[in-house]
Amino acid sequence: MLEVPFDGGRGSALAGGRYSYTGLLFSIVQSDLRLDYWDYQARVTYDVTPSDTVTLFAFGARDFLGDKDAGADRTLVDTTFHRVDLRYERKLGPASSFRQAFTFGYDLTGFDGGGVSDMLFATRSELRYAWTPRTTVRAGLDASIDHIESTLDELAQGEGGFELPIDLSPRFDFAVGAYADAVVKVDDRLEVTPGVRADFYASDGKEGGT
Repeated sequence: MLEVPFDGGRGSALAGGRYSYTGLLFSIVQSDLRLDYWDYQARVTYDVTPSDTVTLFAFGARDFLGDKDAGADRTLVDTTFHRVDLRYERKLGPASSFRQAFTFGYDLTGFDGGGVSDMLFATRSELRYAWTPRTTVRAGLDASIDHIESTLDELAQGEGGFELPIDLSPRFDFAVGAYADAVVKVDDRLEVTPGVRADFYASDGKEGGT
């Protein structure tokens, strides 16, 4: 991992990643199997003004296990995800601040001949107010939209098919929530957060709430 400042310290850039050497060692011991793992993260933060900060953050990972079947690579398990988060923070005063963020994501869980993918868009807003030196009050809204696609239905209906325990047909999922709480620092070792939250969610016309 490497992090460097720029523009006289008003901004900073960070990049890091890992690649597992176990896949290479495993392939030497068992040449019919392929094992692969990597992850990454990158972040750029910039103080536009003394009160305004913008942050762009991205991270992701892949965990893969496959084998060679009749000379071709076959996927046994492939779990991959990526996230990109854009965040804006503004100091409204000596004791209050506001945050607005947008998140884009992609998730994949794959097998030989099929898999499930999810495209995500989410947004969240939050107000913070330091009511006392030991109590911070927070309130916010968040919402998300997921587009889920699956090829497991086609796999299940094919030769030697099976019955899926859940419905994985392509669909849109929607959720929105509102919350308010207070972070109370009782002492140096104890923190209490009483709060309330309400959620509404829908999936292809099916609605619910908590």
